Amino acid sequence: MRPEALASALTAALVLVPCVARAELPSDATSWNQLGQTPASGLSRGSTTLATNLTLVRPAGTTTLRLGFSFEHLLRDRWGLVGGVAAPFGGVLFAPAYAGVRFHVLPRSPLDPYLGVTAGLAIVHPKGEVVTAEPTVGAHAGLALHYVGFAFVAFDGGVEHATYASAASRTIFDLTTYTLTWRTGVSF
Repeated sequence: MRPEALASALTAALVLVPCVARAELPSDATSWNQLGQTPASGLSRGSTTLATNLTLVRPAGTTTLRLGFSFEHLLRDRWGLVGGVAAPFGGVLFAPAYAGVRFHVLPRSPLDPYLGVTAGLAIVHPKGEVVTAEPTVGAHAGLALHYVGFAFVAFDGGVEHATYASAASRTIFDLTTYTLTWRTGVSF
């Protein structure tokens, strides 16, 4: 075969194959959680998630495990409002209730890295002190895996900050802690 004929055949193939082989999804092939978009695992604008959280924290140097519940509602493809509560098992009583925002790096993707910030109140009770509610702030980064269309599992790490001012002993307890969280739940 001559080089000119081969070049002509390749050019024709490059032009014709995409036109003929175009496989568009029918307009009714949308996913129930994607607001009229083509089907995809992951989150997009309008999605809501409900999750159970298991968090490992170390406030005041004491390892504590917290069980919590959280939600997120995406206002845009990348931005969502989050909120949640958690209760500790053992260790220092540091039970936060929080609200915040989360930024999703890859919306509509099965693998979804995210960054978030939160603020709220925490019920705190250092050993030998009185129980009180203190303001808390936090930041976290994580990775979620969305599978089977509506279920997900996520792992994240972060930091939470709260202080406790004791009137009795006139000391300030720094309850800043690193967090490791495992979440699982559903999105709809």
